[in-house]
Amino acid sequence: MNKKSSIIITLVMVTLAIFAFSTTASSQEEQDLLNQLTGKAEAPARNAQQLTEAYQKAIDYLIPNMIAENPRAQYNWQLALQNLGSHASRPGAEIERLALAKIMIKTLEEKEMPNTLKNWFVLQLERIGKAESVPALAKLLKTEDKNLRDYARTSLEKNPDASAADALLKELGTAGESSWKIGLLNSLGQRKAESAVPAITKALDDSDAKVAAAAVTALSGVGNQASVQALAEVLNKPSSPIYIKAAQGLVDIAQAKAINKQTADAGKIFDTIYEAASKTVSGGPDTTSIRIAAINGMINCNPEKGATLIVNFIKDENPRIRSAAVMGARMSPSDAPAQALSKILLQLQPDTQVQVLGLIGERKDLSSINVVKESLAGSNTQVRLASIDAMSKLGDASSAQILFDLAVNGTGNEKAAAHQGLVNMSGTNIAILLNANSMSGTVPMRVEAINLLGEKKMTDSSENLLNIAAEDNEQISSAAFSALAEAAAPSIIPELVGLISKTTNDSARNSGITTLKSIVSKAQDKETAALLIIEQIKKSEGQIKTSLLSSLSAAGGSKALASVIEAAKSTDESYKDSAIRTLCNWPDYEAAKTLIDIASKSETSVAHHVLAVRGILRLIDGNVSVPVEDRASLCLSTYEIARRNEEKGQIISAMANLPGSKVADKLMEIAGGDTLKSEAALAAVQLAGNISRTDGQAGQALAQKVIDLNISEQINLEAQNVISGRTTRGSRAGGGMGQRGFRGPVARPDKAARLASIKELETQLAALKAAIDKAPDKDPNLAALDETARMQAIQAMQPETDAITAIQTTLASLRAGGSSGGGRGGRGGTGGMGNTASPDVLSELRVLANGEKAPKTVARLDTLIKEAQTQTGRRAGGMGGMNAPGAGGARGDARGTAARRGQ
Repeated sequence: MNKKSSIIITLVMVTLAIFAFSTTASSQEEQDLLNQLTGKAEAPARNAQQLTEAYQKAIDYLIPNMIAENPRAQYNWQLALQNLGSHASRPGAEIERLALAKIMIKTLEEKEMPNTLKNWFVLQLERIGKAESVPALAKLLKTEDKNLRDYARTSLEKNPDASAADALLKELGTAGESSWKIGLLNSLGQRKAESAVPAITKALDDSDAKVAAAAVTALSGVGNQASVQALAEVLNKPSSPIYIKAAQGLVDIAQAKAINKQTADAGKIFDTIYEAASKTVSGGPDTTSIRIAAINGMINCNPEKGATLIVNFIKDENPRIRSAAVMGARMSPSDAPAQALSKILLQLQPDTQVQVLGLIGERKDLSSINVVKESLAGSNTQVRLASIDAMSKLGDASSAQILFDLAVNGTGNEKAAAHQGLVNMSGTNIAILLNANSMSGTVPMRVEAINLLGEKKMTDSSENLLNIAAEDNEQISSAAFSALAEAAAPSIIPELVGLISKTTNDSARNSGITTLKSIVSKAQDKETAALLIIEQIKKSEGQIKTSLLSSLSAAGGSKALASVIEAAKSTDESYKDSAIRTLCNWPDYEAAKTLIDIASKSETSVAHHVLAVRGILRLIDGNVSVPVEDRASLCLSTYEIARRNEEKGQIISAMANLPGSKVADKLMEIAGGDTLKSEAALAAVQLAGNISRTDGQAGQALAQKVIDLNISEQINLEAQNVISGRTTRGSRAGGGMGQRGFRGPVARPDKAARLASIKELETQLAALKAAIDKAPDKDPNLAALDETARMQAIQAMQPETDAITAIQTTLASLRAGGSSGGGRGGRGGTGGMGNTASPDVLSELRVLANGEKAPKTVARLDTLIKEAQTQTGRRAGGMGGMNAPGAGGARGDARGTAARRGQ
């Protein structure tokens, strides 16, 4: 390369470097200017001319960036333009606002740019523009680009200068397209442009119904007298397609005036609406809704006049109008409309009487009490019930007395309503009445008053209730003890313990023990409560001592537990029995060791063995804070000492909720045997689902082991659901210790498979009935038990009867080829017999009970049989669970795993 060429290259490079530096410096300068004009950097003082120049420079800098190819970059620069407008339109910056607005107008008129970019400039003028921007925006109303034209219309709609309305109105006069007319009408309505009312009124007759409807909206937006007159004219034309729309527009205007305290003007409009809408025209529109709106408005705007009018409204043939009259009275700030309705209450139709009585109750209008009492004497049941409800809300002394008399001497729904009304009633009147009647009067009166004191949780009545509980009458004493459970605080425990120790009536004492347990369970210092009870036990004898012992389970704690364990060693069989039963209901896990000892002794009766196993399972299920390994070991130990398949079935169910390899191995061992293999397999499936939550591979492996056993197609399907992650949890039953049910799989539409399932269920049903028949004979001590123990032994068989009901439901469904509900558990194992079993099963239990000479149980079963005969099938579709052969005992739920969802 020669010297001349080298010099030329050097000059070119220097020139390029200078240009690049100049460009960079210029860009930085413009960015600094933009920061100043958007308030991001401190700006020097500028006069109007200097501001104009600065804004022009900033706009010139923004435009090319706003149309860049990168959409994201475009948006950032468009936001910068918006920030310019926001800063310039701040309060006290009128010079800046005007300068920027003029530059934007100039840019729109002189610069060549895409319409999309023009939209951004018009949008800023919508935010900062005033009179100076109107001419430019008016020109844009003529542009062919619909989007830009609409941006201009919206900008004029929000422009504060009156000339903007003139521009929109002028454009409306020449508009041809319906959609454009609608937009212009909406803008004029939003501006409340009174000068445009004649033109808008003309649009009411537009051939396009949508344009006419937009005109109605615009007139309601303007809301002046001329608008009201224009819309009222439409109401004289019931055949008009915009009749309802016009009426609603008038309602909107009237409501706006009412809000602005122009109630006189609003009332006149509502009068006009109601008068027009009340003219019935054959084939005309349904004006009920309009009349309702007018009624509410008339009453609200002029309550005194509304009170006069409401008497006519309430007699209308249309029930919706009658309801509207009541609603209008309810919404009125004055009592006059409601009082006017109460005066004619007895003349109204029953459905309207009910509504007015509700209104009287809500208003707590004591001046209407006499008419409410008269309505209570009527023959219509619904009106009488509404009267009772109104009285409970009025709450005066006479109402309280009437309701109390009805709660004592009434019948059916009215008796129940009166009772509930007294529960809901507040004030001193009801307190005085109940306390007085609790202390004197007939037994039914006193019992009702006492019950109400409890339900209303009247703590001030605790001392009174303690005194009543000490009375000799069994009913009264029992009721007082029960009421104390709701009304008394733990502070009365010493007095309550002393009173129970003096109570000689068995029924009353049992109520007292129940109350003592309830109050002790709510006490913060349970240990002190337990010591009080223990001290009294030491002083007591016979049944009192036994009853007090049972209450210690509500206190729990080591000292109470030690006392009960010592009692379990007593030579007094009744006292020992109470101690064992108390231990079986113990809340603390520490009782598990003693329960295991009791259950494992060969001399322990079947009844006590069953109770001990239940108690252990309750502790396992209810003490989740105890490490799962410890609870699993306890569960496995309990299985080893279980005597009957019934208890083993319970334990297997509990295993399903104790994830661990030892439990899994035990379930697979049982599932591989001959007894309870279906139960164990189903529990293993659920256990696999539980394990899968933390160790998916281990859970799937366990489910596969169940499949490999191939016990039944249904169990295989459940296991496969675990492997595929499709298991659905059922609901835990009331007993709390049963296995959770799985959603029953969708059965295949295979007749052979259905018949096989029917056969399997029939076999299980027969086995289960056989287990029930033989159960009492397994306990050689059953005949020696007292009546209560025998009844409890029979009740222990309830879960089997639940399972029978479930199986029968499933069988019926399968035989019909239909579906039975799945997944929901049955009753808890410790629950009563209820009316869930079938009449046949209950009859079988009656035979057993009669053979054991348990007359109270027989009488109870006779009642249950009658109930079941009228309610057979009540559980169909809701349970769908079943137990395997011989299983049941105290299971917390009839498992939904074996339910068929339908074929």
